[in-house]
Amino acid sequence: MNLFNEENKVYVIDTSGLIRLDMTFKRDNPVFTAIWEEIEDLIRNDRFKTIDFVEEEVNNYEGKETFLKNWIKKWKKHLVVETDTASINESIPITNDEYNSGFFDAKKQAEGNKAKLEAKILMVLQQIEEGIAQDNQPDDEPPRPIRSEEIKERIAAINRENLSKEEQKSVKMPT
Repeated sequence: MNLFNEENKVYVIDTSGLIRLDMTFKRDNPVFTAIWEEIEDLIRNDRFKTIDFVEEEVNNYEGKETFLKNWIKKWKKHLVVETDTASINESIPITNDEYNSGFFDAKKQAEGNKAKLEAKILMVLQQIEEGIAQDNQPDDEPPRPIRSEEIKERIAAINRENLSKEEQKSVKMPT
């Protein structure tokens, strides 16, 4: 099997991805059947994979959810790739590159998230400032006092609009 065939992409999923898939798109929900059927077609065509460490993590889960254990067992022949020394050695430079990029560095991730959060806060504050400036602009017409009789008339009109014809007949409303 050639996992890196350029004509066909191969999708590799880890434990957290499988758990998210299961929790978000329940297999027994008819709405999500097509998603699972597509994934299973990819598995049949050797285009959706996971490694034996993921299978082991799922099998070691001791909670009440058993779908993933059973699903991996069913599809193991086409889904699970056994890791060997060569594949682990091939993964070391990739892992090191990711580590050096800060991908695994929680502090660097937090700094990136902090910058994004600060940008969002500044945008919201700017929108608030714009709203305040708009509110402080002079109105085209100065407000005029409303008479209490006018308020009563408006309320009665709204109440009449909200009543059905039968209710209007049974309730005597001021006009």
